[in-house]
Amino acid sequence: MLNSNEYRTFAHRGTHRDMVDVESVSRQFPTTKCYYNHSGTLHHLTSHHSTISSSRAAAAGNSAENTAPVVRILDIVTTQRSCNKNGKDFQSLADRRVTMRSPMMGLSKSRETIQSSAIALFTRLRRPRTLVSLLLVVCVGYLLVVSSSRHVIDNSQLGLTESNTFQAEIEDADHPESEPKRILYWTGYYDRPDMIFGFGQQPFIKAGCKVTNCVATADRNLLDQSDAIIFHAGQFNLSDLPSKRRRHQRYIFYLFETLPLARDSAIYFSNVVDHFFNWTMTHRRDSDIYCAEPYGKIKRKASSPWTEQLPPTLAPGERPIAPAKLMETVRNHPRLAKKDKLLAWFCSNQRTHGRREDYIRQLGKYMPVDIYGNCGNLTCLPKNSDRCNNLLDEYKFYMSAENSLCADYVSEKFYRALKTDIVPVVYGGADYAAYAPPHSYIHVADFASPKHLAEYLLLLDKNEALYLKYFEWKKDYDVLRGPLDGWCDLCEKLNDPLEPTKVYDSMAKWWYDDVPCYSGDTFIQTVLNHDS
Repeated sequence: MLNSNEYRTFAHRGTHRDMVDVESVSRQFPTTKCYYNHSGTLHHLTSHHSTISSSRAAAAGNSAENTAPVVRILDIVTTQRSCNKNGKDFQSLADRRVTMRSPMMGLSKSRETIQSSAIALFTRLRRPRTLVSLLLVVCVGYLLVVSSSRHVIDNSQLGLTESNTFQAEIEDADHPESEPKRILYWTGYYDRPDMIFGFGQQPFIKAGCKVTNCVATADRNLLDQSDAIIFHAGQFNLSDLPSKRRRHQRYIFYLFETLPLARDSAIYFSNVVDHFFNWTMTHRRDSDIYCAEPYGKIKRKASSPWTEQLPPTLAPGERPIAPAKLMETVRNHPRLAKKDKLLAWFCSNQRTHGRREDYIRQLGKYMPVDIYGNCGNLTCLPKNSDRCNNLLDEYKFYMSAENSLCADYVSEKFYRALKTDIVPVVYGGADYAAYAPPHSYIHVADFASPKHLAEYLLLLDKNEALYLKYFEWKKDYDVLRGPLDGWCDLCEKLNDPLEPTKVYDSMAKWWYDDVPCYSGDTFIQTVLNHDS
């Protein structure tokens, strides 16, 4: 908007010494009376044309018609400031620009437009309201850029020093199924840096996995390229954690002990590692990856027919079993040849949370129990050797007693007995019916007291036919030690693009509260009451 009939012009020194036709200025701004020349002297356009330091267009090789004096200035701009000459004040217009002719340099109109826009922008930026708005836009833009490029995990709850904090970077690389999936062992499994499973891709191939593009390593330099990082709980150390993590990575909690008394002492169950682990890989079947590698599993034989009805259909030419054979008394069965002892127990810990030692001590009041190891007076060395396993051939029953009564905890003790020709008597908190076929074991929970259990075991000892019923399952099943299915499942999950994101809010809640262990004190008190 025009505030005055007069303008003020500023002459600026420039590297190109651009020329402006004074007469053109007069024609475009007929009321303009003053300007500054390149030396800073104030002049009136209408009365001092002849006194302006100028050069002629003819000097630049132009035609004679371009003889109007020109001023060596870059821009003629209007402002809101006053110009004084002989006591006459005037106010300039806003954002007007003189079209420049540049005989010497030939500057383009596009440059004039850019300069004019910059000056207009600068003028607007000087307004307080504009500055505040611009500042808000910059701040919002910065926050959007930061949030879209990186997600930082809050480690304040972890109690970590600044050098140990970890963050998840959002710049996700493409991970198609064909690309190898790297599994990093951040810790070993006790003294085994290879987690017993092994390094490289070959273990997945050797295990017969359906998906074999996974590669296992313990090289921490490959952290950024790893898809899964495994932490064995027994070697978890807050001062030795990855400094940062990528968004696609899964941090895996790896454990094969029950630890019923470690809730308040183990750092990996404390709240400082809440929201740290994505997956679990343990002996519990509700883990993200169920893994029984340290223990074992039972698998139906390929040659065993799957019976969908009872009685099963006989194959062509097959005959039913003769009644005389079914009714005859079992004598001199090969499984009974060397079995002249009743019950054996191998013990290493004298005091356990499940109080198995108290139960077996009570059981020993009603039947013979041979105790090897720290809890008894018999020895077999080295422990878990073939020699000790062969020793079991002399016994009809083996006490497979776990140190705690916790969900899904079925250790190698159980599978060692099943692998040999001996009947395991189980003392544990697992649902054994989900782990082994019927009539493959005897559970102490099926008897009201140790006394009642002893009576049943003595009955089986005297009745060979009943005892041998506990081996019929072996014609249809095999016992596998050290199964590797869990590692195959891990590789498959890493290759599944539809696998949902997951994080454990609290490892302690999942481990202790969701399925609590049963107190051995409570159980022993119950059975002793029935025994009295």
